[in-house]
Amino acid sequence: MLKLSKDEDMAAVTDLLMGRKGSNEEAKTASTASTEGRKRVVFLGTPEVAATALLQIHSEGIKQNKWEVVACVTQPPRPFGRKRTLRPSPVHTTSDSLSIPVLTPEKATDKDFLDDLARIKPDLCITAAYGCYLPKRFLSTPPLGTLNIHPSLLPLYRGASPVQRSLENGDPKIGVSVLYTVKAMDAGPVLRRVEVEDDGEKGTSVVLGELFEIGTEALTGVMGDVLEGKVGWEDAETQREEEATKAAMIDVGEGEIKVWDVEAREAKDRIRAFDVWPGCHIWVRIEGEEGERKLKIGKGRVLEGKWAEGEDGAGNAKVGKWGAKVRCKGDTVLELLRVQPEGKKMMDAKSWVNGLGGRGFEVVEKK
Repeated sequence: MLKLSKDEDMAAVTDLLMGRKGSNEEAKTASTASTEGRKRVVFLGTPEVAATALLQIHSEGIKQNKWEVVACVTQPPRPFGRKRTLRPSPVHTTSDSLSIPVLTPEKATDKDFLDDLARIKPDLCITAAYGCYLPKRFLSTPPLGTLNIHPSLLPLYRGASPVQRSLENGDPKIGVSVLYTVKAMDAGPVLRRVEVEDDGEKGTSVVLGELFEIGTEALTGVMGDVLEGKVGWEDAETQREEEATKAAMIDVGEGEIKVWDVEAREAKDRIRAFDVWPGCHIWVRIEGEEGERKLKIGKGRVLEGKWAEGEDGAGNAKVGKWGAKVRCKGDTVLELLRVQPEGKKMMDAKSWVNGLGGRGFEVVEKK
């Protein structure tokens, strides 16, 4: 199963394919390419999950012989790494590997881009984590509309961070929707909705990839009927506006866990929700040392029962051969399973505790 890293999904970049001619120029000639009677599809996406969706859609188009991806649209190459070298998005490199022409407008409102799209004459557009606002002129270009893969059970979690917010809230059920795109964000009628149980353990880095795979399968299962006019807007379910919720963009400050303010279950869910970015951390003061140290938490587990004052150690943290645990709101207990001390790599908590040489620690507020 696909696992995403911060650089892959948040920066949406991969290794540069060398020796490739300007894809934008090739995309401008895509309208003259023969599709041998198949419907013309333009795909829009940027990160790794979208690149995986593109591969599935391209493959199914060949298998079903009903459509062809004639062009891809993705965000422009962005600076990457310490040297800030320009790197194309995963969708860009995947498109190159499939010999699909690419357009990389800075914004989807750019007139030259919209003119190019009109010349390509798509029958249908598909979006998957593209990351740019689509104007009215864009939406009116493909006669069969634009379909979007959105990883939430719409109308729940419209917006930028649906998976993260769903996991953060500890929802027992998560899912993905295939919907028609309208001007309002994620508000179009839903053509397909797939619900799955959340196991309470996997983080966004895994769940996001799984949901996009499920959503792409749902999309390709109905695309043939959409392109043949057997299924359309009238068959989609209008969203109930009164049930709509927002999935606000994540702020870097949300990564700090103040254990006295959240119960252990909330802390655990936030850790897995933010595992791609920004990650979660606590500030600790280690016995015998001055000042606070940042300790990132890669994985945690809720322990049964309440915090026992009679155990070895005091305050809000305890260590032992088993590892480390911290006291959260309501005397609930979070065991630390994976941690990353400042200047070191992520490790199991037992290894970190062994490195303390018998010293304890306390969770504190940053001064």
